[in-house]
Amino acid sequence: WPSFDETQTAYIFTSPLAEGDMWGAFQNASESLNDFKERMRKIRKAAKDVLKALTFLHAKGRLHLDIKPDNILQATNVKGKTFAQLADFGLLDVKTTPNNDVLKEVGKVDKYGFVNVERVPSPNGSPSSSNSANVRWKVTGWYKAPEQTRQDMLDIKQLTKIDIYSLGATLLIMYLAAKNGSKKAMDIAEENKGVQPLIQNLTNYISDVDKNVMTSLSPEIRVAEKNLLALIKDMMSSNPKDRPTAQQALNYSFLKTKI
Repeated sequence: WPSFDETQTAYIFTSPLAEGDMWGAFQNASESLNDFKERMRKIRKAAKDVLKALTFLHAKGRLHLDIKPDNILQATNVKGKTFAQLADFGLLDVKTTPNNDVLKEVGKVDKYGFVNVERVPSPNGSPSSSNSANVRWKVTGWYKAPEQTRQDMLDIKQLTKIDIYSLGATLLIMYLAAKNGSKKAMDIAEENKGVQPLIQNLTNYISDVDKNVMTSLSPEIRVAEKNLLALIKDMMSSNPKDRPTAQQALNYSFLKTKI
């Protein structure tokens, strides 16, 4: 970081298109099959657009580190098409490379607004500072990956999986809110002392899909619901190596099939 006597510039990015967070319409429980279907479409849109954003960020060597429902905004482009925006980059971090090099900012900003980086050999060729990292202090509590909760030193190659876990936890909360309303979803998480323990109930959620009288009227929604839970289950795997990358997650059935 620059010393205190150096000039620092803060950049604030705003969008006139943002219309509030994506799950703002999930305040109450679904009242009909069509209502639930529309909410599932919103979840699919949020998942797909955020994964595209993460694919780009991770390729640039960046980590978002604060993915949660409140940071996924709904927006409309000039053609009237709705899309999701990943917001609040206050914890944005630059990760180091998995070899003995470190990413160093070189000052120039590319066409996407990111500061360009270059690989610089770490001092004495020591891998200790470049092959592992600890980002346990980042990410909002409920959406923190288990390896962060355990305060593990993390393999640099697996750092991007923190964002994947957080997105999975976010989608789980949004799914519960789509069915039961946002207040009830937050109450469920509160009762379980976070989102991590809820992953143990995913098997029950999947089996409950077939018992839901409302969604039994639509095989399409029933399949979509199961596919969403399958995606969440993999994204929230306890071992980061078992989680898909953002690019891999985009190929899951939930995101490849229209609702």
